[in-house]
Amino acid sequence: ARIWSVNCYTCHGHIAGEQRGPVGEAMGAPSLQSDVYKQRTDGYIFGIIQNGGSDMPRYGYKLSEQEHWDVINYVRFLQGRPLEGFPRPTE
Repeated sequence: ARIWSVNCYTCHGHIAGEQRGPVGEAMGAPSLQSDVYKQRTDGYIFGIIQNGGSDMPRYGYKLSEQEHWDVINYVRFLQGRPLEGFPRPTE
């Protein structure tokens, strides 16, 4: 959550509430709660964090590999989905 709030919140906002951040609202940052982003693989998201995307800057120089996975894990937690290769908790 800390890494998200420092690096991702400005554009993607609080993804649990599907609110965009102040910059993301103006730039049209996607909701990571949409089905499209829920279906993306963890590796795809890692690559976007590392190398950037169409409007997303790259964070490969700024975040460590472990921090990439921390962000992906946080996104998956808020999406209600485990990381790939990890079992879903029993309810």
